[in-house]
Amino acid sequence: MELVPIVTDVRKRSATNLGSNPSLSTFTNQNKDMAKYNNVKIDGYDSKKEYRRAKELKLLEKKGIITGLQEQVKYELMRLI
Repeated sequence: MELVPIVTDVRKRSATNLGSNPSLSTFTNQNKDMAKYNNVKIDGYDSKKEYRRAKELKLLEKKGIITGLQEQVKYELMRLI
């Protein structure tokens, strides 16, 4: 019977799950800037998928199929009194 080693991705674990080993905690903190879904920003969009969809919608607007396309619209979630 052949033994196969189990490999786990340390980056997905939180620092609390790593125990008291400081080298593992340091490794985890270095990867904080890593995107949650490994997305790559492109031309002002947060992901390639968002970029492709925006291009598609712009083309539909150019053809006259849709109108009034607005991108990255900011809106107020809750009004402060």
